[in-house]
Amino acid sequence: RVGVINVPLTYPAEAVNGFLLSGSDASGIGRSGLAHPAAILDELRKQGIKHILDVPNLARLSNREPRQAPLLLQQMVDARSRSILHLMRTQPWDVLMAVFVATDRVQHHFWPIPDLALDDPGWTPIHHVYQQIDAFLHDALTLVGEDTTVLVVSDHGFGPPRPVLHHLNALLAQLGLVHFRGARPSPASSTLKKLLVWGRRWIPLQLQGSLARAFPGMHLRAMSVSMMPSIDWSRTQAFIDPFAGQLHINLQGRQPAGIVPPQAYQPLRDRMRAILCELRDPGSGLRVVQAVDTREDVYHGPYAHLAGDLLIRWKEGFPYRALSCEADGRQVIVRAPNETPGEGRGRGWSGTHRPEGVFLARGPRIKHGATIEGVTVYDIAPTVLYLQNHPIPPDMDGQVLMHIFD
Repeated sequence: RVGVINVPLTYPAEAVNGFLLSGSDASGIGRSGLAHPAAILDELRKQGIKHILDVPNLARLSNREPRQAPLLLQQMVDARSRSILHLMRTQPWDVLMAVFVATDRVQHHFWPIPDLALDDPGWTPIHHVYQQIDAFLHDALTLVGEDTTVLVVSDHGFGPPRPVLHHLNALLAQLGLVHFRGARPSPASSTLKKLLVWGRRWIPLQLQGSLARAFPGMHLRAMSVSMMPSIDWSRTQAFIDPFAGQLHINLQGRQPAGIVPPQAYQPLRDRMRAILCELRDPGSGLRVVQAVDTREDVYHGPYAHLAGDLLIRWKEGFPYRALSCEADGRQVIVRAPNETPGEGRGRGWSGTHRPEGVFLARGPRIKHGATIEGVTVYDIAPTVLYLQNHPIPPDMDGQVLMHIFD
């Protein structure tokens, strides 16, 4: 029997052997298909528990009500904790998975300015959320006892923003690889960009994904206009998605307006990889890129072709206010707008994802006090199957974390 609570991409709720409360991709608490069995929601209401999927319009709230928004996140954590604990007590289960999204939300919107001491009040919104979850873990561990294995896993970590990364296409423009239109964007493009901004601000988060899936062409064009405005695709050889940290070759037959012929693809990708590996922090002169992977190095499967041609892994410890590289015998520099780092706190995203996350394990077969390295998200599913004495499918990514066991 399984228990599933707030896991993404579980709406509508499947008829599992156990119980399921859908994740934040559900379109609202009042919609059918949110829970299996459906009576679970009524049971929570009778206990005075208001199940909260997410905090809608958090970007706008953190801007207009910077003191109120953290309180709403805390209310969501409290409701989620009570829901999980009640269902753990009252429903039979062998494996239970529950997701707290508040740690993601609070760090996106309330990450403080760089180099702030951890005891500074600027960290308070984040501290409060983690303290709540820490209290929940105490209650959950007490409830399940010493004979249950518990894993605490994050799908990513967090850190301060890297402002200059949103201007990498300007650096490629100096190298003649990206070209921008001199004219103003078309009225249609301007309208799409305004619609995207308006939708992110006013449409509840639960509905945004549904609308994107319902109108994929319009959503793709709006995202292109928003993230890479004014690019002249008829003259652009390669471009960077500033949010994903991926470089794409504007390949003929693949991109809608591709211009790079297939025979020039690999030489251009090799050149782009060399340029990216040499990116430096102008202040220190040190390289800022840890590695540049090809798509084939990282991904496999039927959808691997949707990834970028090159994936950039950045080093920590740099301000990322400017980047430079040597090309064609000259130094090329790009700088972010002159704003105070972190001043966006409470106004949009002031914290961004990092690949290094959290992994904790406790149980009767788990090594006590050990520290491990090299854990990936891929390893969690096979490890859970191993703990349940189930066979590991041969096509499953990742491996059993044998080194965490006595």
